[in-house]
Amino acid sequence: MKLGVLQFFSWPGRHGPLEEVYARALERIEIMDRGGFDAVWLAEHHFTTFSVCPSVHMLGTLAAARTRLRIGTAVSLAALYHPLRLAEEVALLDMLSGGRVNWGAGRGFAHSEFNAFGVPPEESAERFREAVEIVLKAWTEERFSYRHLEQPAGCLHFIPFRNLRRVAKQNDADFRFLKIERQADFASGKFDHFVQHHLAQSFNARDAIARFAHNADIAFGCRCF
Repeated sequence: MKLGVLQFFSWPGRHGPLEEVYARALERIEIMDRGGFDAVWLAEHHFTTFSVCPSVHMLGTLAAARTRLRIGTAVSLAALYHPLRLAEEVALLDMLSGGRVNWGAGRGFAHSEFNAFGVPPEESAERFREAVEIVLKAWTEERFSYRHLEQPAGCLHFIPFRNLRRVAKQNDADFRFLKIERQADFASGKFDHFVQHHLAQSFNARDAIARFAHNADIAFGCRCF
């Protein structure tokens, strides 16, 4: 059984120093490591106190240096990045963590984030798909070209740094994606059914959660569950 924890960086009401948000999050991540978890998944958000981690790749290097956990991104907001910059950042994290990256990429949902980075929300799905395709090419091919969505008449030619290939090799290039085609899929419960089914087939989390709660009680002196 392998189990990971999704880590947000909430700063409700901007109460307390921002530095404490990161310090306590890193402390929780160390507790996950001692509790026997396999991975921590870091959430990226921008310009909101809902979660104040604008760079999961930078924060991931700190978590990797303190623990033996795999470092997951949940998610890299791929639609907001230049794809090659994203490929480089994740590859650097993989190098510094000793090959412990679980890369998760997402489209994002907050219009405030799209607007701040100049990404039209109606283009976000296509930008997400394009970014993922380019990142995977950067990790698996020595040279490649790609037809950009904004330049249908021509090709953009990229020459990736060779060391990017290590990320794809660490898991035999086994990439898996769940694609939700329509918003109606959420309303119909198809996504919930998929998640519940596969979680039920994958593990029984009771023991792992109990270990985490026990360690959190010791560290923080309070009940977590």
